[in-house]
Amino acid sequence: MSDDDTLAIRAAAVLYTPETVDSSVLASFAEELKSQGLKVGGLIQRPHFDERGVKDGIDAIAVDSGEHIPLKRPTQSDFVNGVCSLDHAALTESTGALRRAINNRVDLMVVEKFGEQEQKGSGLADEILAAMAEGIPVLVLVPASAQEVWNQFSGGLADTLPCSRDAIAHWWSAFNPA
Repeated sequence: MSDDDTLAIRAAAVLYTPETVDSSVLASFAEELKSQGLKVGGLIQRPHFDERGVKDGIDAIAVDSGEHIPLKRPTQSDFVNGVCSLDHAALTESTGALRRAINNRVDLMVVEKFGEQEQKGSGLADEILAAMAEGIPVLVLVPASAQEVWNQFSGGLADTLPCSRDAIAHWWSAFNPA
């Protein structure tokens, strides 16, 4: 196989910290590209609120279909005992959105986020790597505290970006010049 036969890795970690004001930058960038007629897939996360407007969990939302998948719905006991309320079956279900993005050869796949499960090599890890191997541009929201784990996971082949729309747009323009 020659160098011309290999696909370039087009992935970037969008680093965020607890002080990051707007972590919805991936979602808004994805929507902007969709409005331009590009194929965008992947998952974003949003808080879920109960009927009183109180945050009671987190949903994964498929970028292509808008489907909500309830990832976390902690019980009072979970809160009191500090128990993780991640629904592993729901996380597994959410991988379908990433597999669709890969199968549909999207222009961009976004993944919010590179959490504990992905840092351990499970969760969405296989689908992120599969998209990278297919040459699909991938943006992944990564906690700054997990940057070294991300670098190991991505083989050091992914770019690192601050959590800003301008940085993401600049990265994107390298692959898609106007």
